[in-house]
Amino acid sequence: MDETNRLKVLFWTLLALSIIIVPVAADETVVREIPTSVLQGNGFNVKLVINDIEVGAVMETIPQECTYLSCTCPEDRIKISGNNLIISLIETEEITYTLRADKTGLYSFTGIWDNTLDEINGTINESKIR
Repeated sequence: MDETNRLKVLFWTLLALSIIIVPVAADETVVREIPTSVLQGNGFNVKLVINDIEVGAVMETIPQECTYLSCTCPEDRIKISGNNLIISLIETEEITYTLRADKTGLYSFTGIWDNTLDEINGTINESKIR
């Protein structure tokens, strides 16, 4: 199986697992960093720091009031489904994605991670921004 097909299988597997499996616990395996505030119409960065995942994936649920713009990881490792941003991880230590704030209000970010090699998963601590 070539690299592209393997990544597609990983994306769909993670999506299926996220629907079926309840993540085990919130911890520091993946840490989200966001700004303290954002203005309507402006872009802002969300950074994910990944610890101890050699191969796996993260799924971020981005606020519906935001629009996805870009990511520092290769495009073939990203899948967007509704307001879920699924990113395949292969020896990745940090990812930054950019969103645009389309409305004013309180934005809430949630997410899950999956460590495929170690067969464990968990949640990314919730983050909020105004």
